[in-house]
Amino acid sequence: IGQDNQHFKVLVDTGSNWLWVPDISLQNQRIFKKRYACEKEKNCIKSTEELDIHYGKGDVIGYPAQDKVCIAQQCVKSQDFLLAFEIDNLDYLEGDGLLGLGLPSEEKKDKPTILDRLYEEGVIQERVFSLYLKGSFYKESYEGKLTLGGPDKDLIRGKKITYANVEDDGYWLVNLHKFVIGAKVWAHDYKAIIDSGSSCIHVPAGIYRQIMDEI
Repeated sequence: IGQDNQHFKVLVDTGSNWLWVPDISLQNQRIFKKRYACEKEKNCIKSTEELDIHYGKGDVIGYPAQDKVCIAQQCVKSQDFLLAFEIDNLDYLEGDGLLGLGLPSEEKKDKPTILDRLYEEGVIQERVFSLYLKGSFYKESYEGKLTLGGPDKDLIRGKKITYANVEDDGYWLVNLHKFVIGAKVWAHDYKAIIDSGSSCIHVPAGIYRQIMDEI
């Protein structure tokens, strides 16, 4: 981030759409070691207004800002992001911040994500990103790949992609027609949010016990 190319490791979250890193004023945080000082950057613009972001677990309060942001040498000249001066109940995050790649909502007046900006500035040819997830949580083996501008075809089994229509403004919400556990089939038009920021599978309370019994 910035002309000095300050490096941050951020978690990719498809359930939100803000990029945030800790502000220089962040206090009493043992987890988030790195800070970004907008005042020391020549082209950084920092607002005095405060913005709250609420997650399923945890909250962030910060100042909206604009500066150059790069991912793997792919740069946006002026990207909107948040400088967090207060971070609550997010000690479990293993990183310096969070990269939101959720679907922007017109109703919420969300700012364009870095994917949108890369496409608008002609850095990437398609407004597409893909996530390749690999590894084992229990073995503490984490691998994966974020691809901006299209999928990595070398990682596609059978070289075929199946697309699902997005059903809502603001979330990667798709229709889940059925799911199967063993011989048991639940067939219904469920709505499911694809959220890389969550490691859990959430289900309606009405069928939770049925699923647990089957497992």
